[in-house]
Amino acid sequence: MISPERLRFYPFFGGLSQGNLTALADIAEELQYNNGDSIFRENDEIDHIYFVEKGVVGLTVNIPVQHKAHPVADQLTNQMETDEIILCALGPGDVFGWSALVPPHQSTASAKALADCRILAFAREGLEMAFREDCRFGYLMMMKLGQVIRQRFQVLRMELLADKVESMAPAANS
Repeated sequence: MISPERLRFYPFFGGLSQGNLTALADIAEELQYNNGDSIFRENDEIDHIYFVEKGVVGLTVNIPVQHKAHPVADQLTNQMETDEIILCALGPGDVFGWSALVPPHQSTASAKALADCRILAFAREGLEMAFREDCRFGYLMMMKLGQVIRQRFQVLRMELLADKVESMAPAANS
């Protein structure tokens, strides 16, 4: 358990009642990760939503190494050589692990500490219980998580567009 006042400081928790903040604080667990530590991996079943209080967390995915032949057998058995790319870096006040509340509760990316981190973890079981007791609270939190998902898609879209424009630019003459 943490103090509800720790949550009040962050905009993500804005608009929640004191009772809602207390419910969150009661189920919060403070975790520490060192630079390079894995928090979870893509496709893991996850049962916590995470909130960055200090440090930087990278959301990453593995993609096939470009400009390399990938035999069909390797593709079928998921044995292709891959590169890890960082989709986004999250800092204090950012939330991740929303998949914990969305069946099948599998992460859509990996999460790892890009610096020493202090993270608050909220267990799905505790959240679901609190949401059943106060449906308005559940609705507000799901709306907030929906906004997080929307924002992440916007950032990814901009990155993809930037990469597309960059790849279309004529090469500079030497």
